[in-house]
Amino acid sequence: MPSKSQKNLTLGILAGIVTGMLWGIVFVVPQVLPDFTPLELSLGRYLFFGIASSFTLKRTWSDFKGFNTRDKWQVFWLSASGFWLYTILLFWAVNEAGGVLSTLVIGLLPITIPLAAKRTWKLDKFFALGLSLIFTGLLVLEVGPMITHKTPALTLRGVIPLVSCLAMWTWFGIKNTDFVQKHPEAKVSLTNLMGLSSFIILVVIGVFLVDLPQLLHHPQFGLFVMWSAIIGFGSSWAANVLWNICSKNCPATISGPLVVAETTFGLIYTFMFQTRLPTGFETAAIALFGFGVFLAIRTEIKDHLSPQPAAI
Repeated sequence: MPSKSQKNLTLGILAGIVTGMLWGIVFVVPQVLPDFTPLELSLGRYLFFGIASSFTLKRTWSDFKGFNTRDKWQVFWLSASGFWLYTILLFWAVNEAGGVLSTLVIGLLPITIPLAAKRTWKLDKFFALGLSLIFTGLLVLEVGPMITHKTPALTLRGVIPLVSCLAMWTWFGIKNTDFVQKHPEAKVSLTNLMGLSSFIILVVIGVFLVDLPQLLHHPQFGLFVMWSAIIGFGSSWAANVLWNICSKNCPATISGPLVVAETTFGLIYTFMFQTRLPTGFETAAIALFGFGVFLAIRTEIKDHLSPQPAAI
Protein backbone atom coordinates (compact mmCIF):
# COMPACT_ATOMS: atom_id res chain seq x y z
CA MET A 1 0.00 0.00 0.00
CA PRO A 2 1.46 3.39 -0.96
CA SER A 3 2.74 5.43 1.98
CA LYS A 4 1.51 8.95 2.69
CA SER A 5 4.81 10.30 1.36
CA GLN A 6 4.35 8.40 -1.90
CA LYS A 7 0.75 9.63 -2.27
CA ASN A 8 1.81 13.23 -1.65
CA LEU A 9 4.61 12.93 -4.18
CA THR A 10 2.22 11.45 -6.79
CA LEU A 11 -0.26 14.27 -6.13
CA GLY A 12 2.54 16.82 -6.55
CA ILE A 13 3.73 15.30 -9.84
CA LEU A 14 0.19 15.17 -11.28
CA ALA A 15 -0.41 18.78 -10.21
CA GLY A 16 2.85 19.79 -11.93
CA ILE A 17 1.82 18.12 -15.20
CA VAL A 18 -1.61 19.78 -15.26
CA THR A 19 0.08 23.10 -14.46
CA GLY A 20 2.25 22.66 -17.56
CA MET A 21 -0.88 22.03 -19.66
CA LEU A 22 -2.30 25.36 -18.51
CA TRP A 23 0.96 27.32 -18.79
CA GLY A 24 1.50 26.09 -22.33
CA ILE A 25 -1.52 28.11 -23.50
CA VAL A 26 0.39 31.35 -22.89
CA PHE A 27 2.74 30.66 -25.81
CA VAL A 28 -0.17 30.63 -28.26
CA VAL A 29 -1.87 33.88 -27.26
CA PRO A 30 0.60 36.30 -28.94
CA GLN A 31 0.25 34.22 -32.10
CA VAL A 32 -3.55 34.33 -31.96
CA LEU A 33 -3.59 38.08 -31.17
CA PRO A 34 -0.57 39.52 -33.05
CA ASP A 35 -2.12 43.02 -33.25
CA PHE A 36 -1.96 43.51 -29.48
CA THR A 37 1.21 44.60 -27.68
CA PRO A 38 2.87 42.49 -24.97
CA LEU A 39 1.80 45.08 -22.40
CA GLU A 40 -1.85 44.97 -23.55
CA LEU A 41 -1.88 41.16 -23.43
CA SER A 42 -0.33 41.24 -19.96
CA LEU A 43 -2.88 43.79 -18.77
CA GLY A 44 -5.74 41.58 -19.99
CA ARG A 45 -4.25 38.50 -18.35
CA TYR A 46 -3.77 40.10 -14.96
CA LEU A 47 -7.15 41.82 -14.98
CA PHE A 48 -8.76 38.39 -14.79
CA PHE A 49 -6.04 36.99 -12.52
CA GLY A 50 -6.77 39.88 -10.16
CA ILE A 51 -10.52 39.19 -10.27
CA ALA A 52 -9.95 35.50 -9.45
CA SER A 53 -7.53 36.43 -6.67
CA SER A 54 -10.08 38.69 -4.96
CA PHE A 55 -12.61 35.90 -4.26
CA THR A 56 -11.08 35.12 -0.85
CA LEU A 57 -9.72 38.56 -0.07
CA LYS A 58 -10.37 38.40 3.69
CA ARG A 59 -8.37 35.16 4.13
CA THR A 60 -5.64 36.42 1.80
CA TRP A 61 -5.24 39.66 3.74
CA SER A 62 -5.18 37.77 7.05
CA ASP A 63 -2.37 35.50 5.81
CA PHE A 64 -0.45 38.46 4.39
CA LYS A 65 -0.54 40.28 7.75
CA GLY A 66 0.93 37.16 9.36
CA PHE A 67 4.04 37.33 7.16
CA ASN A 68 7.13 39.11 8.44
CA THR A 69 8.54 42.06 6.50
CA ARG A 70 11.03 39.91 4.60
CA ASP A 71 8.27 37.51 3.51
CA LYS A 72 6.09 40.39 2.33
CA TRP A 73 8.89 41.67 0.10
CA GLN A 74 9.45 38.10 -1.09
CA VAL A 75 5.84 37.98 -2.31
CA PHE A 76 6.45 41.13 -4.37
CA TRP A 77 9.60 39.73 -6.00
CA LEU A 78 7.88 36.40 -6.65
CA SER A 79 5.00 38.19 -8.39
CA ALA A 80 7.46 40.09 -10.60
CA SER A 81 9.71 37.15 -11.52
CA GLY A 82 6.92 34.65 -11.99
CA PHE A 83 4.09 36.81 -13.29
CA TRP A 84 3.73 40.41 -14.41
CA LEU A 85 7.31 41.25 -15.46
CA TYR A 86 7.95 37.72 -16.71
CA THR A 87 4.77 37.80 -18.82
CA ILE A 88 5.57 41.14 -20.48
CA LEU A 89 9.00 39.83 -21.45
CA LEU A 90 7.62 36.47 -22.61
CA PHE A 91 4.99 38.03 -24.88
CA TRP A 92 7.69 40.32 -26.26
CA ALA A 93 9.93 37.30 -26.88
CA VAL A 94 7.17 35.38 -28.70
CA ASN A 95 6.56 38.39 -30.94
CA GLU A 96 10.28 38.65 -31.72
CA ALA A 97 11.32 34.98 -31.89
CA GLY A 98 8.14 33.03 -32.60
CA GLY A 99 6.31 30.45 -30.52
CA VAL A 100 8.52 27.42 -31.15
CA LEU A 101 11.86 29.10 -30.43
CA SER A 102 10.46 30.86 -27.36
CA THR A 103 9.15 27.56 -26.07
CA LEU A 104 12.60 26.09 -26.75
CA VAL A 105 14.50 28.59 -24.61
CA ILE A 106 11.97 28.57 -21.76
CA GLY A 107 12.23 24.78 -22.03
CA LEU A 108 15.69 25.06 -20.49
CA LEU A 109 13.98 25.56 -17.10
CA PRO A 110 13.99 21.81 -16.35
CA ILE A 111 17.79 22.06 -16.53
CA THR A 112 18.40 25.41 -14.84
CA ILE A 113 16.05 24.89 -11.87
CA PRO A 114 17.51 21.57 -10.64
CA LEU A 115 21.08 22.75 -11.18
CA ALA A 116 20.46 25.99 -9.31
CA ALA A 117 18.53 24.17 -6.57
CA LYS A 118 21.27 21.62 -6.00
CA ARG A 119 23.95 24.34 -5.97
CA THR A 120 26.47 21.74 -7.12
CA TRP A 121 27.71 20.18 -10.34
CA LYS A 122 28.09 16.77 -8.63
CA LEU A 123 24.96 15.11 -10.02
CA ASP A 124 23.78 11.51 -9.91
CA LYS A 125 24.64 9.89 -13.25
CA PHE A 126 21.01 9.09 -14.13
CA PHE A 127 19.85 12.57 -13.18
CA ALA A 128 22.67 14.06 -15.27
CA LEU A 129 21.76 11.75 -18.18
CA GLY A 130 18.14 12.83 -17.95
CA LEU A 131 19.07 16.50 -18.06
CA SER A 132 21.44 15.80 -20.95
CA LEU A 133 18.59 14.21 -22.94
CA ILE A 134 16.39 17.25 -22.28
CA PHE A 135 19.17 19.53 -23.47
CA THR A 136 19.69 17.35 -26.55
CA GLY A 137 15.99 17.60 -27.30
CA LEU A 138 16.18 21.38 -27.12
CA LEU A 139 19.13 21.38 -29.53
CA VAL A 140 17.26 19.13 -31.96
CA LEU A 141 14.26 21.45 -31.78
CA GLU A 142 16.41 24.44 -32.68
CA VAL A 143 18.90 23.01 -35.15
CA GLY A 144 16.44 20.81 -37.07
CA PRO A 145 14.32 23.62 -38.54
CA MET A 146 17.46 25.66 -39.29
CA ILE A 147 18.79 22.76 -41.41
CA THR A 148 15.57 22.04 -43.28
CA HIS A 149 13.99 25.47 -43.59
CA LYS A 150 16.91 27.87 -43.13
CA THR A 151 15.17 29.48 -40.17
CA PRO A 152 17.16 32.51 -39.01
CA ALA A 153 18.86 32.33 -35.66
CA LEU A 154 17.50 34.22 -32.70
CA THR A 155 18.04 37.97 -32.95
CA LEU A 156 19.38 40.02 -30.07
CA ARG A 157 15.90 41.52 -29.60
CA GLY A 158 14.64 37.99 -29.10
CA VAL A 159 17.51 36.74 -26.95
CA ILE A 160 17.32 39.52 -24.33
CA PRO A 161 13.73 38.88 -23.16
CA LEU A 162 14.08 35.09 -23.42
CA VAL A 163 17.26 34.91 -21.33
CA SER A 164 15.71 37.34 -18.84
CA CYS A 165 12.64 35.11 -18.59
CA LEU A 166 14.81 32.04 -18.08
CA ALA A 167 16.80 33.66 -15.28
CA MET A 168 13.75 35.08 -13.52
CA TRP A 169 11.70 31.88 -13.60
CA THR A 170 14.67 29.78 -12.47
CA TRP A 171 14.82 31.98 -9.38
CA PHE A 172 11.02 31.91 -9.02
CA GLY A 173 10.85 28.11 -9.31
CA ILE A 174 13.24 27.66 -6.39
CA LYS A 175 12.11 30.51 -4.13
CA ASN A 176 8.40 29.79 -4.65
CA THR A 177 8.99 26.19 -3.55
CA ASP A 178 10.87 27.41 -0.47
CA PHE A 179 8.11 29.90 0.38
CA VAL A 180 5.26 27.38 0.00
CA GLN A 181 7.08 24.80 2.11
CA LYS A 182 7.68 27.49 4.76
CA HIS A 183 4.01 28.60 4.68
CA PRO A 184 2.04 25.51 3.49
CA GLU A 185 -1.21 26.83 4.95
CA ALA A 186 -1.00 29.96 2.79
CA LYS A 187 -0.42 28.38 -0.64
CA VAL A 188 -3.73 29.69 -2.06
CA SER A 189 -3.24 33.07 -0.41
CA LEU A 190 0.22 33.30 -2.00
CA THR A 191 -1.37 32.81 -5.42
CA ASN A 192 -3.96 35.49 -4.63
CA LEU A 193 -1.33 37.92 -3.37
CA MET A 194 0.76 37.53 -6.51
CA GLY A 195 -2.35 37.91 -8.66
CA LEU A 196 -3.51 41.07 -6.88
CA SER A 197 -0.07 42.68 -6.85
CA SER A 198 0.42 41.87 -10.55
CA PHE A 199 -2.98 43.34 -11.36
CA ILE A 200 -2.31 46.57 -9.44
CA ILE A 201 1.13 47.04 -10.99
CA LEU A 202 -0.12 46.35 -14.55
CA VAL A 203 -3.06 48.75 -14.10
CA VAL A 204 -0.70 51.54 -12.97
CA ILE A 205 1.64 50.85 -15.91
CA GLY A 206 -1.29 50.52 -18.30
CA VAL A 207 -2.77 53.89 -17.39
CA PHE A 208 0.39 55.59 -18.65
CA LEU A 209 1.51 53.31 -21.49
CA VAL A 210 -1.65 51.72 -22.97
CA ASP A 211 -4.08 53.61 -25.23
CA LEU A 212 -7.19 52.36 -23.44
CA PRO A 213 -9.80 53.97 -25.79
CA GLN A 214 -8.06 52.40 -28.79
CA LEU A 215 -7.88 49.05 -27.00
CA LEU A 216 -11.59 49.12 -26.14
CA HIS A 217 -12.55 49.89 -29.75
CA HIS A 218 -10.20 47.34 -31.31
CA PRO A 219 -12.12 45.13 -33.83
CA GLN A 220 -10.78 42.02 -32.05
CA PHE A 221 -11.55 43.26 -28.54
CA GLY A 222 -14.02 40.40 -27.88
CA LEU A 223 -11.37 37.83 -28.81
CA PHE A 224 -8.88 39.71 -26.64
CA VAL A 225 -11.24 39.47 -23.63
CA MET A 226 -11.87 35.75 -24.21
CA TRP A 227 -8.17 34.84 -24.34
CA SER A 228 -7.40 37.17 -21.43
CA ALA A 229 -9.96 35.29 -19.34
CA ILE A 230 -8.50 31.92 -20.36
CA ILE A 231 -4.94 32.79 -19.40
CA GLY A 232 -6.03 34.93 -16.42
CA PHE A 233 -8.23 32.33 -14.75
CA GLY A 234 -6.62 29.18 -16.14
CA SER A 235 -2.95 29.81 -16.96
CA SER A 236 -2.48 32.13 -13.98
CA TRP A 237 -4.77 31.58 -10.98
CA ALA A 238 -5.64 27.88 -11.36
CA ALA A 239 -2.18 27.00 -12.68
CA ASN A 240 -0.41 28.67 -9.79
CA VAL A 241 -2.64 27.00 -7.18
CA LEU A 242 -1.75 23.67 -8.79
CA TRP A 243 1.94 24.62 -8.97
CA ASN A 244 1.94 25.44 -5.27
CA ILE A 245 0.46 21.98 -4.60
CA CYS A 246 3.33 20.58 -6.67
CA SER A 247 5.85 22.74 -4.81
CA LYS A 248 4.48 21.68 -1.43
CA ASN A 249 4.77 17.97 -2.20
CA CYS A 250 7.87 17.86 -4.43
CA PRO A 251 11.44 19.10 -3.91
CA ALA A 252 12.69 21.60 -6.49
CA THR A 253 14.79 18.88 -8.13
CA ILE A 254 11.54 17.09 -9.09
CA SER A 255 9.30 20.10 -9.71
CA GLY A 256 12.04 21.60 -11.90
CA PRO A 257 12.06 18.82 -14.52
CA LEU A 258 8.24 18.84 -14.47
CA VAL A 259 8.34 22.30 -16.07
CA VAL A 260 9.07 20.40 -19.30
CA ALA A 261 5.30 19.77 -19.45
CA GLU A 262 4.90 23.49 -20.20
CA THR A 263 7.35 23.14 -23.09
CA THR A 264 5.66 20.05 -24.49
CA PHE A 265 2.13 21.44 -24.31
CA GLY A 266 3.29 24.83 -25.58
CA LEU A 267 4.59 23.04 -28.68
CA ILE A 268 1.43 20.95 -29.07
CA TYR A 269 -0.80 24.04 -28.85
CA THR A 270 1.43 25.85 -31.35
CA PHE A 271 1.11 22.97 -33.82
CA MET A 272 -2.68 22.99 -33.33
CA PHE A 273 -2.85 26.73 -33.98
CA GLN A 274 -0.68 26.38 -37.07
CA THR A 275 -2.83 23.37 -38.16
CA ARG A 276 0.12 21.12 -38.84
CA LEU A 277 1.75 18.00 -37.47
CA PRO A 278 5.18 18.20 -35.82
CA THR A 279 8.17 17.59 -38.05
CA GLY A 280 10.47 14.66 -37.51
CA PHE A 281 12.88 16.88 -35.58
CA GLU A 282 10.10 18.21 -33.36
CA THR A 283 8.79 14.70 -32.67
CA ALA A 284 12.29 13.54 -31.74
CA ALA A 285 12.74 16.53 -29.43
CA ILE A 286 9.49 15.85 -27.57
CA ALA A 287 10.46 12.17 -27.16
CA LEU A 288 13.85 13.22 -25.76
CA PHE A 289 12.11 15.62 -23.36
CA GLY A 290 9.85 12.88 -22.05
CA PHE A 291 12.57 10.26 -21.57
CA GLY A 292 14.93 12.81 -20.04
CA VAL A 293 12.34 13.89 -17.48
CA PHE A 294 11.58 10.25 -16.68
CA LEU A 295 15.23 9.53 -15.90
CA ALA A 296 15.70 12.73 -13.87
CA ILE A 297 12.53 12.29 -11.81
CA ARG A 298 13.08 8.54 -11.32
CA THR A 299 16.38 9.20 -9.59
CA GLU A 300 15.02 12.05 -7.48
CA ILE A 301 11.92 10.08 -6.41
CA LYS A 302 14.13 7.21 -5.28
CA ASP A 303 16.34 9.59 -3.27
CA HIS A 304 13.32 11.45 -1.85
CA LEU A 305 11.54 8.31 -0.65
CA SER A 306 14.56 6.36 0.64
CA PRO A 307 14.75 6.13 4.45
CA GLN A 308 17.01 8.73 6.00
CA PRO A 309 19.60 7.58 8.56
CA ALA A 310 18.70 8.40 12.12
CA ALA A 311 20.53 11.29 13.72
CA ILE A 312 23.16 10.28 16.22
